[in-house]
Amino acid sequence: MSHLQDLRPLTHAERIEARAHAARLLAGKRPERMHDVSMHTGKYPASVQRIVYALAVLVLIAAFVPSAIRLYAAGSTAFMHGVQDGTSARIVGIATIAIAEVGQLIFSLALALVADNAPARRVMYAGMALTTAIALVGNWTIAAPVSVAGGLMPFAVLETVTPPLIVLGIGYVLKGRMLYAIEGRTAAQRVHTAALDAWQHALDHAEDHPQWGRYYVQALKDAIARANNRGNAKEARAALTDAQWRDLVLRELHADRVLAGLYDAAQTTHATTHALPEHAGGADASMHRHAGGANGTHAHARAHASNNAGVRTGEFADAVKERGGEWVATCPYCQREFSKANEQAARMALTAHKRGCTVAEGLEN
Repeated sequence: MSHLQDLRPLTHAERIEARAHAARLLAGKRPERMHDVSMHTGKYPASVQRIVYALAVLVLIAAFVPSAIRLYAAGSTAFMHGVQDGTSARIVGIATIAIAEVGQLIFSLALALVADNAPARRVMYAGMALTTAIALVGNWTIAAPVSVAGGLMPFAVLETVTPPLIVLGIGYVLKGRMLYAIEGRTAAQRVHTAALDAWQHALDHAEDHPQWGRYYVQALKDAIARANNRGNAKEARAALTDAQWRDLVLRELHADRVLAGLYDAAQTTHATTHALPEHAGGADASMHRHAGGANGTHAHARAHASNNAGVRTGEFADAVKERGGEWVATCPYCQREFSKANEQAARMALTAHKRGCTVAEGLEN
């Protein structure tokens, strides 16, 4: 005994979700963006690289502080010889630090951005040399690593000239790593964007895929199973034969076709209403009458499909019709149409198409 009447047909929203689910399965998993590419492509683990960078920044700060203090003193003192203003001298002292220490880093960073421009590279090298000279001379002037006897003190000399050079060297290395990381992230972003565009295109055009029919039929079967997973419906679903499953899926495909027809009819009525504004009142009434009739047709089609889910009729009984002087065959599975000069040719085209129809294959498998 058939219990198909216990099975609830899918709602329009459930069919839309089944279609979207089939499209997602065909398109595959959404591409994920890789973060911090530079840490993943190095020879050593990311944790080791972070430790090295942290220590390098620590040394950079340690070298910057004594050098900056001396440069501040050198700049402000030299300025006071010409302008006797304490506030201005303090401002010049800060500016001296920016010119010497920060200038070294800026010129080094800009050097990488003008790698293809030889004149600009020469200007950047000259700027680096000039700012380094200011840093060295400023430190030497204040530290004065000369003993009372007039000889140089080796440690004092090293302690004077090393900080500016350390700032320049470590800044240069960190600059290279920073640009490498930025380049890696930019390349990863381009790859991710291309992959995301390809994934979105596959998702938007899933119905053009040769295997779309198989995926959509399976998605409809899964949706029917979820919608009938309780009580009598669950028992009836468990007892379904392959032929009954086929009829249930055909019922949902038929409902899709009915709704598509109603939508096209509504669009046609809407276009007619706007094309004839002088008869707006009559057109609106006609559209309401059509909508009412369409809803009734939809309800009747759904009820008919539900009550006859297990009854098989001829596959192509109503698939070939005359339209505008031609015979048009419509596949009952995928809704593809074939226009021929006579009925026999239309039926032959439909029969040939059925052999490769992926929706029909999905129903049979």
